[in-house]
Amino acid sequence: MPNLQGAIKYPSDLTTPPHEKWILLEAKSGRHIARDGFVFEANGVDSTLAAVALYLPTDALKSAMTVGYKDVDLGMAAGKAIEAATKRGGTLRAPTQQGGGGFSIDKLKNTLGQLAVGAATQFAANKLEGLAASVIDNPRGVAEIVAGGAVNPRTDTAFDAMQYRTHEFTFNLIPRTKEEADNIDAILNILHFYSLPSYGDNTGMNFMIGYPYEFVITMFNETHINKIERSVLTGLAVDHAGGDRIAFAKGYYPAATTLSLSFKEVRLLGRDSHVIFRGGGVGTNAPGIGEDLHGNGIADEGEPPLEEPFVQESRIDEFGIEQLTLPEISGSQRRGGRRATNGGTQ
Repeated sequence: MPNLQGAIKYPSDLTTPPHEKWILLEAKSGRHIARDGFVFEANGVDSTLAAVALYLPTDALKSAMTVGYKDVDLGMAAGKAIEAATKRGGTLRAPTQQGGGGFSIDKLKNTLGQLAVGAATQFAANKLEGLAASVIDNPRGVAEIVAGGAVNPRTDTAFDAMQYRTHEFTFNLIPRTKEEADNIDAILNILHFYSLPSYGDNTGMNFMIGYPYEFVITMFNETHINKIERSVLTGLAVDHAGGDRIAFAKGYYPAATTLSLSFKEVRLLGRDSHVIFRGGGVGTNAPGIGEDLHGNGIADEGEPPLEEPFVQESRIDEFGIEQLTLPEISGSQRRGGRRATNGGTQ
């Protein structure tokens, strides 16, 4: 668990009930390069330049991941060849390859005449494209109309790319003391300063723009909740007039501030990403990964039911956040069942 020492906190009694759940935003000196590369400081340390600790907002517990896929038109010949090669257990081969076990695309072309409308359309399109391309604007479309059907593009789905995850946090900052009002000022200064680029000095020699700093985001306990990869702060909105009401405390401190933050992760997720795992393990040591790979099932016999409900009480704190108190769970209750093996259960 990260240490909050040195972090600017809001509220001032953060880490103690009823504000024991927190989120920590650390501006770091290092910088990522590509997916796995990293640039450290001269001393080889990714040090924390400044840190902000805030109460845990409800939207911090939301996470969405997008895995990109694209539609690929294999074409009628290639699609049929792949389909036939898969059915006969052979290997798809190019027309010039010889030997058994493969599938000849040349033979496929010779049998296209048996494929009725689709093959006729393809044949007509080829002829039109070769003989009348200079006269007919859309020879393939004309061929499809003449044949009374469209060529089956044999569309398949192929993995394309991962998308970078984004995270949105909203905080309501209402100072109860001058200390908290000063901390809110410091928090806003830190987030603005370290999220912006550097344009150099005033000598006129600033040919390069310095990158903004990156943030490491952690929460009070990440064993069973979302984890967030290293991120950059892409959006920051400050509203000192929430609900269209203007109010100031003594010294003209805003009586209330709504802070909205948008972060974007700088590393793409993969099976090797530690942030995707829950339950205390990583990789094959994580619950559900590397266990029961042969489909033997999970044996639940003999496991006692929970003696008490997980949630003992629920209350809404002064920031509108629901706080739940959880009981301690014994080691045997944490296990959802015993893993089955070929020789029985263990």
